[in-house]
Amino acid sequence: MCEIYDFNTREMDDRVALFLWDVPILIAQNREDLSKLMEEKLDGILSEISPATPVRLIYDGPSELFKAVEGDLVERGFFPYKRSRITLSISIKRIGEFMKFGLSMGEKMRAESLWVSEYSRWEKDFCEFLDENLHTTPRKLRKMALFSFKGIDVICDGVKIEDGEVMWTEEGKISCEISTDGKHWFKKDLVLHLPAEFIRFEVHELDVKGEPEGAIVRIDGEEYGRAPLKLKLLDGIHTVEVEKDGYEKISRTLYIGSNSEFEYSLKRLENAKVKFSFNLPADVVVDGIRVVEKAEKTELELEPGEHRIKIEAPRRRKEEFTLNLREGEKREINIVLKGIPGKIDWIFDLPEEGMNYLPISPDVLALYDSKKLVVMNIRKKELIGKVDLPSGALRISSDSKHLIVMLKNRLILLNMKDPNEKAHVDFNGIPVSYHDGILTVSDGRLFRLNQRLGKILWTKKMNPILQMRKLDGMIFTLDVFGGLCRLDLRTMSLKCERFPGFFKFSIFDGFLYIISSHEILKMDIGSFDILERWRSRYRIEEVYPCGDSIFISTPGRLVEISEDGVVGHGNRRISRGEDDIFLIGDGRITLRSCQDGETMDFESEYDPVDVKEAFDSFYVRTKDGRIIKFFGMNGL
Repeated sequence: MCEIYDFNTREMDDRVALFLWDVPILIAQNREDLSKLMEEKLDGILSEISPATPVRLIYDGPSELFKAVEGDLVERGFFPYKRSRITLSISIKRIGEFMKFGLSMGEKMRAESLWVSEYSRWEKDFCEFLDENLHTTPRKLRKMALFSFKGIDVICDGVKIEDGEVMWTEEGKISCEISTDGKHWFKKDLVLHLPAEFIRFEVHELDVKGEPEGAIVRIDGEEYGRAPLKLKLLDGIHTVEVEKDGYEKISRTLYIGSNSEFEYSLKRLENAKVKFSFNLPADVVVDGIRVVEKAEKTELELEPGEHRIKIEAPRRRKEEFTLNLREGEKREINIVLKGIPGKIDWIFDLPEEGMNYLPISPDVLALYDSKKLVVMNIRKKELIGKVDLPSGALRISSDSKHLIVMLKNRLILLNMKDPNEKAHVDFNGIPVSYHDGILTVSDGRLFRLNQRLGKILWTKKMNPILQMRKLDGMIFTLDVFGGLCRLDLRTMSLKCERFPGFFKFSIFDGFLYIISSHEILKMDIGSFDILERWRSRYRIEEVYPCGDSIFISTPGRLVEISEDGVVGHGNRRISRGEDDIFLIGDGRITLRSCQDGETMDFESEYDPVDVKEAFDSFYVRTKDGRIIKFFGMNGL
């Protein structure tokens, strides 16, 4: 059986009112006045509205007057779907059209059979009528939505709805999507409170315009285009956003109930200032536009917001990143452009035959012979400084700030930026090695120097030293008797172990490698425990560990030992960087990462004499008197 739904009543102070969309169109104090108004106005009003429009009759007075008004409406062919003591709701849907899904009313449905004087009898007759005429007998009266719209697309519960169509739902809820232009869709959830409700969608035009033009317009978070713009929107509350790069964004919540305008004026934001500096002349590309060419420093004014930055230079890996800048922000960015692994950065012809070279920065070389020292920026082709060397120079090396000229009984410290600025330290003996403020001499003394003042801070006597290296506050030495020592500069504690016959050591990846003429030992850097041992039938000159392999340089021969066996590399030259190995000779170059084993091979016509590693790059001297700089895996 069906059910009749009650709803709240409304008091009208003994008056009769006929409502259209909850707006009173006829109000009278008595039956005669209402009948007169209905005859004069009602037929004309109803002929102008949709047949699905709900009309509600509300009255608080004698029941006889209520029934008489009912009769007037029924005579005009209106069908009641809700009733209480003082409220009658009538759907303006002609009797023969009430249900679209096949219910045929015909002559069987006459108004007088439905309207009786007793409320309980009316309810009973109405339910019996529905049970008799529906194809299926619902246990509960379903709710109905009547749709009315023009010029829009409506999809409810996944079904496209046409104008004037009826939807039925037992839940009383319908989820709809509505589009005014076929591209953008609004979501609207409908809740039906009455057994039958009229759903009307209206569309209004919104004209969006203002300064500056070209601003992006978003409605309820969805982009619609750029202003000026005319939009068709569903009536109701909408959020309008307008934004443009370089301007402050605005957002407004509007009620769209008729055709209207939205005029905006965006405030220009103060530009951000960004200072760029590079390790070499580079181009700057901002948002796809090249704005700077071949500059080592530049300052740009950029609009607040997001920008895509690209930094480019020949033979260098591109740097690309996104900048998010705030209004008025100031920022400094320093970028180091790294080389493409294995590629040539520059080639330099030595000015004189027989000159030696020493890289002291990525693009600066110290060139020297027994008489003079010249410092040049190879990339810029600039002479930084030139000094004459005193006779008897034994060796030249460098640290982070100085070029070091070693003489018998004297050490000269030259400023890298200006070699004419110098300091010297006098001592008695022949220097063997110098590293970061530590000097060793042939009789075994070890000096700690103040490089700025050129003074000796302290001296420590040891056996005659063959080799010395400073690492992380520790000094490692190997003496002529095979004594391997480690001196802690913080505590001045000394640890030594003897390895007779061993004459050289290297430190790679946190391990010590000491070398004799035919043997290599891999040792723990803290305890000096032997971890691995390799023997060679050839005389060993140098060792280069790299990942799971170890390269051994012998006279005229380079050998690689790994778990896969022994591989010969002919007479190729080798140098070890911090993270990679560089091989050159036999018409090719090989660059191998010691971290992941990645290997790159390139053809090369250069005939090398020697290779030096510095700044993650490799400097090759060729037989025809040139210096060629190749990039390592992370070359600068």
